[in-house]
Amino acid sequence: MNAEFRITALVVTIGMVIACVATTVAKSFPYESSTSSLVGSTPTGSTVGVGTSNTPAGTTFPTKPAGITAVNNFEPDSRAGSFFIGELFQDQTYSTPSVSGLTFRTSWADIEPAKDSFVWTKLDAVFDNAEKNGKWVELVLIPGFGSPTWALQGVQTSLFSVNYGPGKGTQLLLPLPWDQTYLNRWFTFLKMVSARYENRPSFLKIAADGPTSITAEMTLPDAPADICNWVNLGYTSDRLIGSWKQVFAHFAQIFPRQYFSLALYPPLPIVSKTHCENGNPIGLDHTESQRVRDAIIALGVDNYPQHFVLQENGLIGVATHLTNSGYELVKSFSGRIVIGYQLSTSAMQNPGYMGGVSDGATALQMSLQNGLEAHPQFLEVYEPDVLAPGAQSELASVASQLASAAH
Repeated sequence: MNAEFRITALVVTIGMVIACVATTVAKSFPYESSTSSLVGSTPTGSTVGVGTSNTPAGTTFPTKPAGITAVNNFEPDSRAGSFFIGELFQDQTYSTPSVSGLTFRTSWADIEPAKDSFVWTKLDAVFDNAEKNGKWVELVLIPGFGSPTWALQGVQTSLFSVNYGPGKGTQLLLPLPWDQTYLNRWFTFLKMVSARYENRPSFLKIAADGPTSITAEMTLPDAPADICNWVNLGYTSDRLIGSWKQVFAHFAQIFPRQYFSLALYPPLPIVSKTHCENGNPIGLDHTESQRVRDAIIALGVDNYPQHFVLQENGLIGVATHLTNSGYELVKSFSGRIVIGYQLSTSAMQNPGYMGGVSDGATALQMSLQNGLEAHPQFLEVYEPDVLAPGAQSELASVASQLASAAH
């Protein structure tokens, strides 16, 4: 072998080694990023080609939450005291043309009924079917009242009222939102969810919760008896804000490829002078509720502007109701961060409540038009409305308007 040939061979070999190293680094980067700082970064889950076996060739997913999503129903559950078990979508929902995404809700107890024993069947089905049909996925995993019994052992809990939704009017054990053992177990569960689904190309959004009770809204029981209970338990605004600060930091770290959302609900109006007399709270301050709400929003907007989503889950067609909700507040963030709305309930099944009318299609149209006027990126619609034959024209129109606004 002459010298010139040996030099040529050496150069080729070095080039191959460099190429191999570069490929290894490129392949390992997505996994390394899961432990990096996320402030100011942009989620990239929809562009990572991992876990795409069920996705038809040529399918692309959006890079941010957009369009109409279908919201699943809860199903009655045989486990005593558990009301937040998610029902799987009907097959037709996945193929509905006006639907861009699926908002799947279920409880922590449904996924991890026993410690370290996970039932992934429902979530696997949602991701598989979503990807077969080119839809993106939002997960709403419910702790609080939806926590498994094992996760409450050694945790400070108390009986509180279920204010709305499944189980309304009953009392359930609720972990205190600042209990660190509870929060740590919740974060550990979320890490397992991320390990299984983080790299699914359809996984675009997850609801941030923990210091919550019902669904993923920032709801805490606020009936008079409940407020007196909170006062006796040592509730303070700083404790609640501190819990949400932890939640946002952990969601950003655990789900680096996804957006995470805060669904508004007024925090408790408890201040230092609040006390109870004969079971009635005295000295409530609703300006404190607004201050705490704004402080929690600021934690998301200021620290995670490329990850944080603000939404309100009480959208209806009656304009007077909107002035008393978080509608205008969410609207005020349009153009700054991703925003969206979820209908309060099914307009087709509850037209009187949703629109003050007897016709479901009209109530749905009124509700969705109110949503569009806030210039959101997405609107979340309950599955009965998504499947209703009389709603298809309105859904197609709204989907088209959301798509046009996105461009």
